[in-house]
Amino acid sequence: MKTKILALATFALTLFASCQKDDTAIPTNPSGGTSNAKGAMNVKMTDAPGNYAAMNVEITKVEVMSAQTGSWIELNNQTQHVSVLDLNNGVETSLASNTTMDAGMYTKVRLTFGGDNRLTLHAGTNGSSSETTVTMSYPGTKEIVIDINSQVTAGGSSTVVLDFNVAKSVTEFAGQYIIAPVITKIEDAETGVRGRFSSAVHAAIIVEGQGYHYATYANGTANFLVRGVKPGTYKVTVLPTPAQIASGMPSEFSVQNVVVTRGSIKDMGTINM
Repeated sequence: MKTKILALATFALTLFASCQKDDTAIPTNPSGGTSNAKGAMNVKMTDAPGNYAAMNVEITKVEVMSAQTGSWIELNNQTQHVSVLDLNNGVETSLASNTTMDAGMYTKVRLTFGGDNRLTLHAGTNGSSSETTVTMSYPGTKEIVIDINSQVTAGGSSTVVLDFNVAKSVTEFAGQYIIAPVITKIEDAETGVRGRFSSAVHAAIIVEGQGYHYATYANGTANFLVRGVKPGTYKVTVLPTPAQIASGMPSEFSVQNVVVTRGSIKDMGTINM
């Protein structure tokens, strides 16, 4: 869901898939003075989800930090609910837009989460016979800060894509589900892994190797796409739902030695489960 905002000065924040001041940044130009030149910046988010039926999070504020002033600039303080697991296979959603951004470097994004964060579990999870929706607890600070280091040039446009890693963001303890969002910037959206299944599979796909962990979700379309993968060799693991496992699918299916090359999307072809 990539959305370009064609305005002279735009900062759009997009989620998949972290509030204090509303300051005006006046960056320093190369000659040592200040500049009021404006530029465009698009920030988007996609997901790297876990094996759940649905996940909805509440975001109450979106801010960015100016490298020139060190201050936070508020982009959006309207509460919004985001269906994170809809943000897979290259789909993105916009979180915020600002058409009066000063040209300069922006180093961080800060998202503030609310308390209405819900997770829908597949049938068969925890012994349930149908999908069940639970409210996730969110201990500690609800502010998530993501490094972005993105330049906005006068009259130009910069796009930032954020990745919400559901697989790492949700944990279960004593029957309770806890959310601690793990969100990063996708550095290279043109490098990654894609594939498809011979039949519709509602499954999580995990790409692991070299100390890195990526994930996405095949939500019945039979296709999957993981972007921002570092070049190298990986193991790709497919995790079907409990109901699919009960119907005869393996609980885990892995493909070894998947080689990812910079600047290209590795096509794994059709995977037969």
